[in-house]
Amino acid sequence: MKKVFVKITWESAESGGRKAAPEGASYIAVVRFKGQSEADWKKNAWSLRLEFLDPEEKMEGNSCYAFAAFLSNAAPSELLSPDAEFKLYEGNRPVADVKVLLSKRQIDQLVAHAA
Repeated sequence: MKKVFVKITWESAESGGRKAAPEGASYIAVVRFKGQSEADWKKNAWSLRLEFLDPEEKMEGNSCYAFAAFLSNAAPSELLSPDAEFKLYEGNRPVADVKVLLSKRQIDQLVAHAA
């Protein structure tokens, strides 16, 4: 399963976002990719698991970082390429903007270089 490193920017509660950070070290939400039509999104929605880099700082300054991967192996993993942008949804309500920063290959290269 393809895993990527992402930056999450939470919508404010005043803008219809979450009132509090998700509980726990991980969070699952439905995603809608930039440019995806309403009809396509409703027909082809995918769920993503986020594993927060620092669970204690999930909503500080309205942004945080996480590792992300689709729940299903059948999901279109090519959509999780660096610079891809999408929104996290809870039902029909967008709660965050997400940008893919690094692919698993890039993460592995950074780790190998740092060792």
